[in-house]
Amino acid sequence: MPIFDYRCDCGNIWEELVLDDAPLKCPVCDMVGQNTRLVGPSHFRLMGDGWYKTDFKRNTKAEE
Repeated sequence: MPIFDYRCDCGNIWEELVLDDAPLKCPVCDMVGQNTRLVGPSHFRLMGDGWYKTDFKRNTKAEE
């Protein structure tokens, strides 16, 4: 899921999950389109029931 950081002209900085190219609205001042995407480390979310180290474990014993 693409999560980006944005800064509005009012100085507010927030994270937004972006699924399309629609203009974003600042959650503080409600201005639309007056924001800039910030460059920073990438964000990601792991969603689902869980991740386990045994999910993709290969069998190390040779089949006879």
